[in-house]
Order: sequence, then structure tokens, then C-alpha cells
Amino acid sequence: MANMFGVRRVWLAQIAILFFLVGCTTTAPFDQTAQLNAQQLKAQTLALIDRSGNKFTASQNEVTALVTKYDAAASAAASAEKNEPVTQAWGIIRGPQSGSAVEYFNTWKQRGAMRPAIRAEKKAQIGRHFDYLICLESAKQSGAACINPLGPAPTAPAIPADAPAEDPQ
Repeated sequence: MANMFGVRRVWLAQIAILFFLVGCTTTAPFDQTAQLNAQQLKAQTLALIDRSGNKFTASQNEVTALVTKYDAAASAAASAEKNEPVTQAWGIIRGPQSGSAVEYFNTWKQRGAMRPAIRAEKKAQIGRHFDYLICLESAKQSGAACINPLGPAPTAPAIPADAPAEDPQ
């Protein structure tokens, strides 16, 4: 009888430890659907950037649909507990800040068509943002570290007052 109580205590202790460990996770569980969705959205985004040398009006419906998909993915990420890094990564892609996909599409809309050098630069930059997002999703399963493409907050170099203005395009 004493052995039965000892076995029961060990069993209860193991269950308590398991619940404690599960309750102390620092990230949301791995979501393969979210990862695949991010990979597909990256491919669609980069393909659309490739076509941004043409008039915006030709791709306006695609841009609208893509941004709607971003919003849905960001909303799903925000609804998962302990998923702040992924939610923040979607904020970088969707946000109005320079370097976001949405900001690029807005610039394309204003300019009508984008030059090859701008397309190449922004494609690489936005691709890195998606790579970071995809890494964050994968890291939930693998435990790998992900490097934020924004890095630490950069300090802007001083621009001399007599410096020429940059070409706006």
C-alpha cells in the first residue's frame, strides 16, 4: 500500500511539472499553416515587385488582394498567445514605415511605375523581412535564433547642409 502512494505521488509530481513547463513556454506553438502562408505571401509579393516596372493600375487589384492577405495573416498571428515577435514582424511588412511592402506599393501607386534599381533594392529588403518572419515561425519548432533584418536602431549620419538633394525616384 505504501508503494502505491509513492507511485501516485511521483505520477502527480510528473504531471505537475509537465503543466508547469507547458504553462511557461515563451512562444506560441509552431504553426505550419502560418509558415506556409508566409512563404506563399513572400513569393507573391516578390513577383508583384518584379511587375512594378509596369503601371500600377494594371496590378491594383492584385495589390489590394495581397494587402488583404497580409491583414488576415497579421490578425491570425495577433490572436495567438505569446506570438508578439511574429505579430511585430507582420507589422514591419504591413506598416507605413520605409521598407515595408505596403509602403512600397503606395509609392508604386504614386509614381505609376518603379525603376529597376528601386525594384531590386526593395525586393531584397522586403524579402529579408519575410525571411525573418518565416524564421520566427520555424524557430518555434527548431529553437533556432533569428536575426532581425532591421538590426539595432540605426543612427542617421549627419548630412551637411550644403549636400545636394537626392533624386526623388
